Amino acid sequence: MPAPLNGIVFGINYTHIWSSATYPWRDSRTYLNPNPPPRFLTTVVDSTRPGRLINQPDDLLNAYIGYDYEGFSGRVSFFYQGNSVSSIGNFKEQDGFTRDYFRIDASARMMLPIEGFQLFLDVNNINARKNSSAQMSIGGFTSEEHYGLVANLGVRYTL
Repeated sequence: MPAPLNGIVFGINYTHIWSSATYPWRDSRTYLNPNPPPRFLTTVVDSTRPGRLINQPDDLLNAYIGYDYEGFSGRVSFFYQGNSVSSIGNFKEQDGFTRDYFRIDASARMMLPIEGFQLFLDVNNINARKNSSAQMSIGGFTSEEHYGLVANLGVRYTL
C-alpha cells in the first residue's frame, strides 16, 4: 500500500466451538415410611445428563489493529469470550457459568537510539471490564471480579 498506509497492520481470529459431555448425577430422597415400625427410608437415583464442557466457551474472538513505522510499533487489541459453564448441577438450571467477556488492550514499542534498547508501554483492560459469573436457579448473579486497568511502562534491553 502507498505511504502512509503501508504501516497499517490488522489481524483477526474467530473460533466457534461445539462441545458436549455427559455428566453423572445422583439424587437421594429420604422419607418416612408410615408402616410399623415407622422408620426413615432413603432412595437413591443415579443418572446422567448432557451439557457443555466445563470452562469451554462457544465463541472466541481476537482482533488487533496497529501501525508500524521504522522503530515504532503500536497495537490496539480486542478480545471477546462467550460465556462458559463453570460448574455442573443435577439440572441445567443449577449450572454455574461465566458471562460474556470483552476486553480492550493496547501496546506500543519504540526502538531507542542506543543499540538494543527499546521503550515499551502495555495497557491492559482499558475498558475496565469485570469478570462475572451467574447461575439461573438463583436469579443470575453469583460473583464478580474486578481487575481494573493495568499498565506497564519500561525500558527493555535485548542482547
